[in-house]
Amino acid sequence: MPHVWSAAKDYARQFDPNNFDKSVAIGRSHKSNKMFNDEVRKSIFGTSAALIEDGDLLIVLQNWHRGDKVLYNGDHILIEEIDLRKIEEVRGLKFVPAKIRSQSLDGSVEVIEDYLLLDTLLYEDSKIPLAIENEFRAERFRKNKVFASSGNPEDDRYVGAIRIGYGYAITCQKAQGGEWDKVYLNVFGVQDKKWLYTAVTRAKQELNVYGI
Repeated sequence: MPHVWSAAKDYARQFDPNNFDKSVAIGRSHKSNKMFNDEVRKSIFGTSAALIEDGDLLIVLQNWHRGDKVLYNGDHILIEEIDLRKIEEVRGLKFVPAKIRSQSLDGSVEVIEDYLLLDTLLYEDSKIPLAIENEFRAERFRKNKVFASSGNPEDDRYVGAIRIGYGYAITCQKAQGGEWDKVYLNVFGVQDKKWLYTAVTRAKQELNVYGI
């Protein structure tokens, strides 16, 4: 059975930033997905890659909207343009403006410019600790009167920022409802037949099984 490193290198060789539906990796744990994501990014951007690079594939971690722009939890997006010199820090969390590209099920493409929350990339499970989250939101309530009145994240550029994770390898939960031409499936330690069925049926043409 191929190892995660060889599977990740194969993924990187055929990665097509213009076709989000070409391939995806699915793993049971955040830890195994992190290993795959790290290896893919090393292959594509080199060992000295920044936290985010132009051309990075990300996944949206929660529903987001700003005006008439909408992204859903589990959507893949691609970084079109980002400048990490423009990072802004709010109560210990880092935000940066970016231009991203999303692709709908019918293949139509939309370009969105908004803020990304970077810190979700730093945690294995992509979740901000609750204490940090609460302090951050409390400060935005104090600083932004419109947001304090409405309670709507859309009314604050930081609270309403897009929350992201690396999108090369994702959990089966995030993959539900999606289909890809080729699926790289990490079966290490997997015994749940329902999980396996859901993961396997995400592949339309080819299934590549690997382990750690």
